[in-house]
Amino acid sequence: MSSFFRFTIKQKILIFNMMILCFFILLFGFFYLEIISVEKHLETIEHFNKILLDALEIRRYEKDILLNIGDGNLDKLMDYLHQLKKDINSRQDDIIRLTSKDEYIDFLNLLSRYESFFKYKKFKKINPTLVRKYGKQLIDYCNKIRKKIRTKIHGELKNILWICALIPTVLGIIMAVAIQFQTKLVIKRLKLLEKATKDLLEDKFVPIEDDARIQDEVSDLIKAFNKMARELNHQYEEMLQAKKMAAIGTFSSGIAHEINNPLNNISLSADMLYEEYDNLSPEEAKEIIKDILEQTERASKIVRNLLDFSREKEPSIRELTPREIIESTAKLLENEFKVKKIYFGSCVPIDLPHVLGDLNQLQQVFLNLFLNSIHAMDEGGIIHVDAKEEPKGYVRIDVADSGKGIPESELEKIFDPFYTTKAVGEGTGLGLSIVYGIVKKHGGHIEVKSKLGEGTIFSIFLPVYKGEKKGEKA
Repeated sequence: MSSFFRFTIKQKILIFNMMILCFFILLFGFFYLEIISVEKHLETIEHFNKILLDALEIRRYEKDILLNIGDGNLDKLMDYLHQLKKDINSRQDDIIRLTSKDEYIDFLNLLSRYESFFKYKKFKKINPTLVRKYGKQLIDYCNKIRKKIRTKIHGELKNILWICALIPTVLGIIMAVAIQFQTKLVIKRLKLLEKATKDLLEDKFVPIEDDARIQDEVSDLIKAFNKMARELNHQYEEMLQAKKMAAIGTFSSGIAHEINNPLNNISLSADMLYEEYDNLSPEEAKEIIKDILEQTERASKIVRNLLDFSREKEPSIRELTPREIIESTAKLLENEFKVKKIYFGSCVPIDLPHVLGDLNQLQQVFLNLFLNSIHAMDEGGIIHVDAKEEPKGYVRIDVADSGKGIPESELEKIFDPFYTTKAVGEGTGLGLSIVYGIVKKHGGHIEVKSKLGEGTIFSIFLPVYKGEKKGEKA
């Protein structure tokens, strides 16, 4: 049995085909004429199976397009549509014989209408309801044809079974058990891949553990998927870190100014202590030294906050308060607000429900939003943060500014990777894309409202943590 696992799926199919070939050789003398007819119909059903599989692939890419998952889905869908039309034209006589000419013409019209939705996708918005309706009709028609072929084959096989019932029955049972066993094995492992794909999207991916005894195409697929997932996670973390460092560079002048103040105070105090040391009383000297220590601690605290944010860390999911997230982020930009003449205010109640997440990543969400607001207010303005509990199990955090606003025509594109309204060289266009990705990974969503000349409001929705609350953080 263990050696059976060592065969690839291709080899198992080859073995099954060899068994079937032997079966036909043994029975050749008994029902030669019937076999010719059955082979012809089997060839026909194989073609219609391929047509059905192409139709199912079209529905799969249709789903990806409607959900905006992955790249190149439109081109692949159109390729399968062209192949489907080609296969249907080649089997025109079979289809008309099994159904009718009118139904065949109706089916071609259905295909044309379905194709038109995607052919002009760049110029008009797709209607998901109609697309799904026509897609279902397409599958239903293919299934109808395949069912009729199966019925016809079934009638001819009954004649063969009357001639030679025992051998086909026994062999059929053996083949059914073998195929069922293999199918269950493959489906079980494909379901692992399906679950791993969902976990990867939700940032909960754990490498798939496959049966080490099995060495087939699915094993290779699982190994490749595990490798791909690790690479994706690694590249995503690198992108987050790069964007974080870019954000630090954006407000580095403010940080430098903030550190320069305590350093100047330290320098002046130390110079005074050096020059007037002989004339100072012990109490006065202690007072100067105390001032030096306080200024040193002030500069050290600024550097610590910056290092804590910039340091590359493993994601750490824990219970957080909305106030903790907002206040720790605002501290990084305190002097930037002063330099840019921005009034920053917040109303985040202490008794709001807690959320579950990674503090560093959520800081990056609000840091990007605050920086975008600053860039939208060249001559100063207001940034205000409000937070409240939503009835659907979310905490809503609104970041509002009095900036120039975003044109309504641009709102749908602002979360697209590399989309930016800034001049060339002033932005990568990754900020809001990363914000969107982090919020989605935390199980939340984001909304935006804006009006030209009046400002913008970004609303972040994070799921309420249902566990037992820890101590409140002020």
